[in-house]
Amino acid sequence: FAGCPADVVATLVEYGEKLGVAFQLADDVIDLSDDGARTGKTPGTDLRERVPTMPVLLLRARVDATDPSDTGLEATRDRDLLARLDGDLSSDEALAEAVAGLRAHPVLEETRERARQWAGEAITALDGLPSGAVKESLVSFAQALVDRAS
Repeated sequence: FAGCPADVVATLVEYGEKLGVAFQLADDVIDLSDDGARTGKTPGTDLRERVPTMPVLLLRARVDATDPSDTGLEATRDRDLLARLDGDLSSDEALAEAVAGLRAHPVLEETRERARQWAGEAITALDGLPSGAVKESLVSFAQALVDRAS
């Protein structure tokens, strides 16, 4: 609509798609934040609604990749947490336990890192655009988007 050349449109489409993934990953982290007043989200809403967020998907993948006979501390912790997440989360206490478990688990930091990576790729996609206020704003927006999940 702005009359941009096709290469500029393609660059911005790539930026938008990558930033969209970064946004969703950051949102998955924010759902587990302990500061609902700052984020505007009630912690654990996605968990209670059974939304398949990245931290849960990563945990599920870890459990699936573990030998069922593994009785080590980490494997047991992962299976127990997944069972809690797959269980009844209708009570505030059960939900709080599940949220606390994911907050303390490495999958949360892995999700944060994935959000940073996608935002970085979105910023890199802008390399072909000329320097200026618009490009700087797009870069700042991408950085702020993932910083909200830190």
